[in-house]
Amino acid sequence: MKLLATFVSLSGIVAYFAGWLYLYYYLLFFGFSIFEVEVPFHFFIVYSFPVFFTPLVASDAIFYLLLAALFVVFFNSNIWEKSRNCRE
Repeated sequence: MKLLATFVSLSGIVAYFAGWLYLYYYLLFFGFSIFEVEVPFHFFIVYSFPVFFTPLVASDAIFYLLLAALFVVFFNSNIWEKSRNCRE
């Protein structure tokens, strides 16, 4: 259960960051700054959907989500614990 919670948390962070970047460049295209517009928090998550579901970047998004999943599995595995115990 902890593994799932960690994966969902990391996926949410990636989605928020992707949505922020998408909205930043979208507004910049029209000559606005993201800091000039008052954008609610949940809009960044909504604006991450085109990033993840556009065919050109969907493969990149899948790659980064798989990378995040491997990161979670590595840090929750015994390999991480063994390497930390060797340093002590």
